[in-house]
Amino acid sequence: MRIILTHLWYSCWTLILIANWFIGHATAQQLVLKHGDRLAIVGDSITEQKLYSKFIETYLLACHPELDIQTYQFGWGGERAPGFASRMENDLIPWKPDVVTTCYGMNDGSYREYTTQIGEAYEKGMRQIIDRLKTAGTTVIVGSPGVVDSFTFAKDRPDFDQVYNENLEHLGQIAKRLALENNFPHADVFGAMNQTMLAAKSALGENYPVAGGDGVHPGPNGHLVMAYAFLKAMGVDGDLGTITVDLAANTTHTTGGHQVLGIKNGELELKSNRYPFCFSGGVNDANGTQSILPFVSFNQDLNRFILKVEGLTTTHAEVKFGVTTRTYRREQLANGINLAAEFLDNPFVAEFNRVLNAVGDKQAAETAAIKGFITHFRQLNSSFTEDLEVGAALQTLRRKMIEVDDAAHAKAKAAVVPVQYTIGIKPTNNSTTAHADSSPVVELFNGYDLTGWTQRNGTATYRVEADTIVGQTNEGSPNSFLCTDKLYSDFELNFEVKVDSALNSGVQIRSQSVGDTPAGRVNGPQVEISLDGLAGYIYGESAGGWMTPDSDRQPHQHIIDGQWNVYRVVAVKNKIQTWINGHQVSNLTHDERFKSHPRGFIGLQVHSIGGGQGPFKVRWRNLRIRELANDETAANNLDSDTYKHSPMLNSLSPEQKQDGWQLLFDGKSTSGWRGYKSDTVPTSWSVENGSLLSRRSAGQSFGDIITLEQFDDFELLLQWKMTKGNNSGVIYRATEEHDYVWQSGPEYQILDNTSHLDGLNTLASAGACYAVFAPVKDATQPLGQWNQTRIVAQGKHVEHWLNGEKLVEYNIDSERWQAHVKTSKFFPTAYGQGNWGQANKGHIGLQDYGGAIEFRNIMIRQL
Repeated sequence: MRIILTHLWYSCWTLILIANWFIGHATAQQLVLKHGDRLAIVGDSITEQKLYSKFIETYLLACHPELDIQTYQFGWGGERAPGFASRMENDLIPWKPDVVTTCYGMNDGSYREYTTQIGEAYEKGMRQIIDRLKTAGTTVIVGSPGVVDSFTFAKDRPDFDQVYNENLEHLGQIAKRLALENNFPHADVFGAMNQTMLAAKSALGENYPVAGGDGVHPGPNGHLVMAYAFLKAMGVDGDLGTITVDLAANTTHTTGGHQVLGIKNGELELKSNRYPFCFSGGVNDANGTQSILPFVSFNQDLNRFILKVEGLTTTHAEVKFGVTTRTYRREQLANGINLAAEFLDNPFVAEFNRVLNAVGDKQAAETAAIKGFITHFRQLNSSFTEDLEVGAALQTLRRKMIEVDDAAHAKAKAAVVPVQYTIGIKPTNNSTTAHADSSPVVELFNGYDLTGWTQRNGTATYRVEADTIVGQTNEGSPNSFLCTDKLYSDFELNFEVKVDSALNSGVQIRSQSVGDTPAGRVNGPQVEISLDGLAGYIYGESAGGWMTPDSDRQPHQHIIDGQWNVYRVVAVKNKIQTWINGHQVSNLTHDERFKSHPRGFIGLQVHSIGGGQGPFKVRWRNLRIRELANDETAANNLDSDTYKHSPMLNSLSPEQKQDGWQLLFDGKSTSGWRGYKSDTVPTSWSVENGSLLSRRSAGQSFGDIITLEQFDDFELLLQWKMTKGNNSGVIYRATEEHDYVWQSGPEYQILDNTSHLDGLNTLASAGACYAVFAPVKDATQPLGQWNQTRIVAQGKHVEHWLNGEKLVEYNIDSERWQAHVKTSKFFPTAYGQGNWGQANKGHIGLQDYGGAIEFRNIMIRQL
């Protein structure tokens, strides 16, 4: 890495915005729709894609047929709010809609930085739309615009997506204000898509598109999020019915349009007039809807098709629904499982798709009729304003087209036919197939009572509701703790938590009680649960205050108000790591607290409150723990499946050798390495304490080293740590026709992000494809700790991983590659000669850039 111009990838303003948005903020409202209502879906080219509108119409037809809603499509490519205001009298009003959804702003923003003139023009057009529809007695669900994709939008301007999303957020705030002024519902499309995009890209990679391949028009995944935002704003109830089975009594009970035709030996024959919403594609497929489900509460909020099993005498039961069988605990089945979420391939899929296709055909015909014909009536009216015969003919044509559309609606409605199917329930004491949980994972909470837990301190109350532990404050009580009877040392803990916004809480780990009695003061490390931006950091409860240093407690928005949040805590020796909703928050090493608290209980805290406040609640569920081996290897190599199997440093296990791995560094010598364009290893490189170490003074000549061997397709693993402010890199497929190794091959950037100037620029921060592709996040360990790098290069496809997180993914020679390289430092130099980064085979290079950098466990396998 050579120093390049720095810039801030995210402005502070944008970071503040992120704090204000999450899908779950679209709180359920009173049902807007009435039986028999006519719903018009209005918007620009994103609406004209006929995806989110198709999902909405199909949902209302198949999942809520009792509402008997008729839906119409009014999308128009390139349109802005003032444009629709000018055509709505002719194109929309004659259809007499009862409810209208609007989704404008993407074009109104003019694809540039926000200005007051842009906001004023958008607001004027939206006011015209709302005022006219209010006059017609129509309810308007005022939607904000969506987002542009952080990866695929404006590829030639890598950070312009941030600028335009700020513009769209401004317009979304105007839409929200107009909705409040007119007492209409607001659909927060921007907030839903923005937070989903952040979460999905963090988990699936930067190049997973949420706003489509062009960065503007989403695929089915993004449109499902849009449909979610509008359906939530409509206030529809996600309860699609419950099937209750009592195996002991051999009886059943159903709600919501489902009928049990018979039951025998735990097998139910059923017929349903209401469908669950069904999904398409795979877990990583942006062209389907399944891949986005982990990041949007669609199933939880809108798609609850519940099976409850009572009278089960065994510990578990196998449930077969369609072609899939899954195993559940007795307590889970008694509380109810969501068949729509648990069994994506289910007996309703074929019939659901039949309805979806019928709706698609209907909406396509609506677009053709309105854009191709009806909108031109305005021109005829202006030319024949005095001709009553022409006016009557136009009314007849309009009426006939509405009749044709009514027939298409009737056809789509008729496609919702009863589905007959079976559900099999087989009692078992075998839990091996229960969600593929491995045997070392233990449930801390049995799902129905507080066996194994003891309350310590305070008078807050703890009770069980369904599958949840609910803690509630008691005014005047000190901090209260519900603690495990068992003590734990090294472990991985997973749980979900939801806390009232006014309450601070936490989970104690390795904690103790003075005198080892319930009345003794609880003390020890606590994983923070709060909405003040400090969730996930480590506090010393009655043990000295914050364990996480002040400088490391950077506020974040990974915990979401009003929603279930997933925590993961890993404690090995003196190291505590935490994640919230997939985002790593803490990576703390604390020798003092480990010495005083090497082992202890897990405790659920209900914090004290001030006088006249509360009561407030905090809820926990799915508490699971896996005890870990207490050894240095586990502490150093956390979350690395490859390194876990290594018996010692710089060596290979039999399994690794069988898988084709080879060491590039033996831990003792520089064998296998030489200087770039040299036969010897530069004097700045040495081997010390099992590490390949680069140490030189700034200003010396470069001493980069490369492997003797060359590699084409490979997977490379190595560990590294560095001194403060240091800078290095791994160059791959490097050749020797240039002056420096970095001029020939792509570089995996290694950097102290916190102190080095390049850390201000994501294109030059750790894990980047240096100066070309930025990492999706900062995944580095604290300075002085080992980091784990993984590079996969297969053909033109390359991935950069850091500490278990995929940060960069690209394809050499793709349009995206060419666009990013063209704006980088490499275009006027080596790339201008047509060969930068193009070699199919080359050396692995390690860069010597000053300070001190250590490498170890360097291994590679050819693919």
